Amino acid sequence: MNKKIYSEKLVQRVNELYHDLISERYHDCHPEIFEQEKDRWERIAEEYFDFADPVTIIDIGTGTGFVPLTIAQFLKQGDTFICSDISRNILDVANRKIGKQNFRCRFEFVKIESQLPFRLPFETESAEVLTVNSVLHHIENTSTFLGELDRILKPQGLLFIGHEPNKYFHENIFLKCNHFFINYILNPRLVVTQVSAKLGVEKIARKIYYFINPMKGKIALEFGKITDKINESLLKENLINTPLLSEEITGITDIKDYEGFKPDLLLPHYKLLHLETYNHILGVSMEHADSFVIRRYDSFLRKKYPKEGATFFAVLKK
Repeated sequence: MNKKIYSEKLVQRVNELYHDLISERYHDCHPEIFEQEKDRWERIAEEYFDFADPVTIIDIGTGTGFVPLTIAQFLKQGDTFICSDISRNILDVANRKIGKQNFRCRFEFVKIESQLPFRLPFETESAEVLTVNSVLHHIENTSTFLGELDRILKPQGLLFIGHEPNKYFHENIFLKCNHFFINYILNPRLVVTQVSAKLGVEKIARKIYYFINPMKGKIALEFGKITDKINESLLKENLINTPLLSEEITGITDIKDYEGFKPDLLLPHYKLLHLETYNHILGVSMEHADSFVIRRYDSFLRKKYPKEGATFFAVLKK
């Protein structure tokens, strides 16, 4: 089956609308980013954030403020932390959260405009450090985006890219099949979903599932309302002719999630200072992080396939 192609303009606008609408609840929708990535960001920032002179850090795709809230503690008076996002609403949430803290550095908040050609609203070579967490897979034209990062980063500057899908995992047949098998064992609902779809009773099965799990039903209802609001805006702006399904909205916001990136080839002319990959059973590693058996097996796979975990964190130097 061929993958459906969406325009870059549509991908940008859907991401903007979605994150505007989900801004107040974004933290609850993505607990794995905040609970399982915090220690990693702190550990890596502590290792690399040893700046003698004042620095400017630009965080691209700040969301509700995860990166600045996690690493601003390592900065000092005289440093500047610029938070930016395509969603004004979610950036306002970050501003509110950061304002409650007592960090020593100075903060700025900058809205990234949805536009073609895409351009980040910063001067060339204006930052010593760039941080990009869980952003690349939302971008349709990643080469243009990476080119913009290269443009605004100073020579010898550091680029931190975290929580992104690893293409090496998707190219590893064993790891892919291993995840598929374990995921179906631990999540029998996936089997029921596929069987009900083939039998044409998917809607009935979904109603039964939501009746048994009312919280899941509430979330689905809220997402349905968000889908309606997004479609209303897109139709009014003539970006679509027919309404998008909820599944399409999800696919567009995470446009590169199932494709991934090769971290060592993102910017070949940069020096790769640090690379770690993890989640070797993909979502199972995150959803069952409290399971001793899953943790041990994931650790075994990590040693055997150090470059091929489903998620990666990279530090690059220009």
